[in-house]
Amino acid sequence: MPDDFERFTRGTQRVLLLAQTEAQRLKHEYIGLEHLLLGLIGFEEGAAATILHALDADLALIRDRVEKSIGHGQQAVSDNPSLTLSTQQAIESAVDEAHRLGHDYVGSEHLLAGLLRESSGTVDQILAEEGVTLEQVHAQMEQAPRKISPPIRISSEDQYVPWTPDSYSSSARSKAPITISPVFALIVLVTILAGYAIYTLELDQTVTRLFLVAFVVGGWVVSLCLHEFGHALVAYVGGDHGVVSKGYLTLNPFKYTNGLLSIVFPLIFLAMGGIGLPGGAVYINPGAIRSKHMRSLTSAAGPIATTVCAVVLLIPFIIGGFDIRGVDHLAFWAGLALLAFLQITALFFNLLPIPGLDGFGVISPYLPEAFIKGVRSLGMLTYFIIFFLFFGGTPVSRTFWTGIFFVIRLVGLDFSLVDLGLRQFQFWAN
Repeated sequence: MPDDFERFTRGTQRVLLLAQTEAQRLKHEYIGLEHLLLGLIGFEEGAAATILHALDADLALIRDRVEKSIGHGQQAVSDNPSLTLSTQQAIESAVDEAHRLGHDYVGSEHLLAGLLRESSGTVDQILAEEGVTLEQVHAQMEQAPRKISPPIRISSEDQYVPWTPDSYSSSARSKAPITISPVFALIVLVTILAGYAIYTLELDQTVTRLFLVAFVVGGWVVSLCLHEFGHALVAYVGGDHGVVSKGYLTLNPFKYTNGLLSIVFPLIFLAMGGIGLPGGAVYINPGAIRSKHMRSLTSAAGPIATTVCAVVLLIPFIIGGFDIRGVDHLAFWAGLALLAFLQITALFFNLLPIPGLDGFGVISPYLPEAFIKGVRSLGMLTYFIIFFLFFGGTPVSRTFWTGIFFVIRLVGLDFSLVDLGLRQFQFWAN
């Protein structure tokens, strides 16, 4: 390594460690340019990944093509695969790039430029097909730093430290840093207290309805947080460690990237018609996730969390066989039935194989590349298609709701109890 190695930022060293990890995972005795590219796209917080996103490169597609080109080895490899000559030259070129720009550090963006300077054959072709050239990367790097900060900026998280394998051990990679946000804990507490008040206290009708609203809204937000947490947790296990810095593993609803789609819109639809509209998923870096299967599972993790919530809420109704005419604590059970109904509708919506929903995310890793690119060009139009198909009295909508009511009857949930819960919840409509 050159003497300038001490000027490598923590992010750059992280990229090199990821490249080493990729080589070991693929059972290769060397760290080539392909592994270096996998490390660059796997480090989502880095300036290199930011530049690739700015150039509209499909990181998941790049990963798949790279892995197909180099394949998997068959034998176990050592813990310290060696750098190929081309990789060493790319690192030296990264130092030259930093000197050229007058930077007193070597960041992941310099590594990307160094990679492009030295690459030929497969790596060069893959990046060129995604519209990534050395000239375009140079143009991005020469912009004002604030346009691609904070990854390019030296900060307390990006100091010069020696790169050693021990600084990023396999145990540290495999253990997800899960913390419970006080905000989430407060929402859970409010939900429990509201449910307790409805169940045990003798309250007048107005106060009961207010507590029921708090109980249903609180329970619904908790389930949305668990849904998004499911996506983030599986993404982390799959290799996208950027979910940690984004706060996705804290269960804090305010940390989710699209609060409007994830929290606000679902609550509005809940207030309008008692419909469990699925929220917008957290932002995952598919290029950091090492396999198609894990990317598919990442999309499926949200609906799995919703299914668990639905099953837990349905247990009393499955066991008890409630009859609305003779049940005690009617307001509580009506609120619980409404919550269970919302989980079922949200699950059905989420599993639809429509772009923008989790069902499509589950199958998209296995679909043709041209089809995926065509779908992405639709953008927000897919949400209008969903709204028209399922809220416009269409044959698709009728079939969809017929399926939901079939499931409700199958699990023993009395819809008249759900209807009572909805009418109690929408106290402003009565």
